[in-house]
Amino acid sequence: MKRTADPSRLKRRGRLRIILAALLLAVFGSGCVPEADGGATDTPEPGGRETLEPTEETVDFDATATADQAERNEQALFETVETATKEILVWLPPQFDPSTQAQGATTLGDLFTEFMSENQNISINYRIKDTSGEASELNMLSLAADAAPNVVPALVILDRNDMMTAVQKGLVYPIETDLFSEAETWFRFARESAFVDNVLYGIPVAGDPLVLAYRPALTGPDMNNWDEILTRGLPIGFEPNSVTDLFGLFIYVSLGGRTTDEQGKPWLDQEILTQTLNFFLNGGQKGAFPPAIAKDSNVGQSWKQFTDGTYQITVTRFSQYRHNRRPDFIAIPLPRTDNSSPYPLVNTWNVVITARSPEIQELAIELGKAIATPEFNDRWTFSGGYLPVRNTDLTNWGADSGYEGVSLMSEKGALIQSGNIIAKLVPILNSAISKVIQTTMTPEKAAAEAIEAVN
Repeated sequence: MKRTADPSRLKRRGRLRIILAALLLAVFGSGCVPEADGGATDTPEPGGRETLEPTEETVDFDATATADQAERNEQALFETVETATKEILVWLPPQFDPSTQAQGATTLGDLFTEFMSENQNISINYRIKDTSGEASELNMLSLAADAAPNVVPALVILDRNDMMTAVQKGLVYPIETDLFSEAETWFRFARESAFVDNVLYGIPVAGDPLVLAYRPALTGPDMNNWDEILTRGLPIGFEPNSVTDLFGLFIYVSLGGRTTDEQGKPWLDQEILTQTLNFFLNGGQKGAFPPAIAKDSNVGQSWKQFTDGTYQITVTRFSQYRHNRRPDFIAIPLPRTDNSSPYPLVNTWNVVITARSPEIQELAIELGKAIATPEFNDRWTFSGGYLPVRNTDLTNWGADSGYEGVSLMSEKGALIQSGNIIAKLVPILNSAISKVIQTTMTPEKAAAEAIEAVN
């Protein structure tokens, strides 16, 4: 009897031919280089990192089987295709590169391996991207989105202001998740950093505040307030010539100064600005802020000058201190006039979702949430030198000698101002500080000139 063709079977076989063609293309166009013995070796992608991938079972496809067996083989092949390995491509800034961490340190590589073992048919690959310049994460993300959408990563770790810029450019996707269902387990600065215009765009994973680093053997141990610090007469390293140095803004904000007006535009309070400049004048008269600091054009040298012994005290980022600390270094939170007030200018790092595929987005969100789980985040931020974002399971931080300061900055931390505010106010403020330190202008006159420049 002549067998009648099943339309659904024919349709499925048509799809099978397409899939088989795609599989053949993937095999023979995948960058495999034939070896002398007829085998093949994978050609690693430039700039890539080692990727651990789960093993897939091979389906035995019998070309001479009966029609019924062939149909079952077709179904098995479809199921294999449906469960093919899904890649999660991650872009990381250099400081989070798993390959550069100290031996024994907890890294993102550890988490990636664990995540793949718990999620079948998942492959995680990562690339390291700069945080500034033409090849920065943000610039490369913009270029990829416009010219090569197929190489856009699934997720990126960006700092707070780069995340805000990425949102404005439409490069990242809102996150729909129960991330803050237990809001009380998150530090406030971390929760707030995840939102842009009240929409959840980031998964916070680390914080980075300003701190005061010093050598207690040379400065003495009591560094509890600015009076105790300034009266020592020891130069304090910072860079008023730099348009990005935030020490002056920290003092201004800690005195209660606002940085925006009612419309959200950059703004300075003249009275508090005058108090800020008097702080630097007073410190300069005691030797803490000598005129030479304001004349130094070697931007980015204050930490080097601290480590080589030129300065015994310096203002720096917490991560800078933790990455380069020595047994004779100590870092403490910068003193504030009112210790109950927020601790200003905490920068944050957030996971943002850049994948277009809803399925990959879901996996990327789960991976980002895994970085922020209390137990892993404690170990990872402790190894990497950043503030944790969760206030529970702080086993490693709790045993650290600097935990009291870490706890204060985490509990009281307030987010760094947006990039446009920083870019407008910091150069003006630092210029005023430089004039006061060099005694070329009084605090009152320098404040009035700064207010005029802002307006």
